[in-house]
Amino acid sequence: MDFESKAVIVTGSGRRIGKEIAKLFARNGADVACTDLHFQLAQKTANEIAAEGGRAVVIKTDVTRPKEVEEMVSTVVKKLGRIDVLVNNAGGTMELRRRALEDVTDEDWDKIVRLNLYGVFNCCRATVPYMKKQRYGKIINIGSGAGFQWGAARTGIQAYAAAKAGVMGFTRHLAYELAGYNINVNCISPGIILTNEQAAKYDGDEYTKAIPLNRIGRPEDVANVVLFIASDEASYITGQTLMVNGGRMMR
Repeated sequence: MDFESKAVIVTGSGRRIGKEIAKLFARNGADVACTDLHFQLAQKTANEIAAEGGRAVVIKTDVTRPKEVEEMVSTVVKKLGRIDVLVNNAGGTMELRRRALEDVTDEDWDKIVRLNLYGVFNCCRATVPYMKKQRYGKIINIGSGAGFQWGAARTGIQAYAAAKAGVMGFTRHLAYELAGYNINVNCISPGIILTNEQAAKYDGDEYTKAIPLNRIGRPEDVANVVLFIASDEASYITGQTLMVNGGRMMR
């Protein structure tokens, strides 16, 4: 899977899954735009890419703010010349984990949905016109197993689960809309994913009992699938949600 001369945007690339995705694309020849709300974290990812001989630019971006997203996309086009791949990875449950529904405020709900659903919409809306002109593009939205079933946190991720389910529906409809432009749109829904150091603490105990492959997922497990879906080898796959969960849920 050769991404030489390809330009890739990875949102939320400052840590964990996003960081691993950005580094893997760079290792395979892509020019990577590392975007994140936290500039220093994105800069650290870019520095690690450079240390490995890769190429990266850093852009501080709040994906919930349409104007910032438009400026980010414009900057990527100016610096890298094109946009071939967009990975919508930015998201999270923020501080709402384990909070009962009756304790969730309107502001809480809005904040989570804006980050996890509106953020995907904002980035796609800003990027698609450039991909249409090229008549080529790959969009990968990062969902979550929480969009399919109950989450391990039990309470406190109601808005997150709803937003991620929305991302899957958005993916299908956008894939249908853009198919005639040679633009593939897919969603990756990870299960329990921890950093290598975190995962090592849980492998083999109660956390792995519900996982047929008997281990906790690592960021590279997701990144490897993203790389394949973004490649031309996967040109006949669109509108799909691929679960990366060790078999914890099967469909």
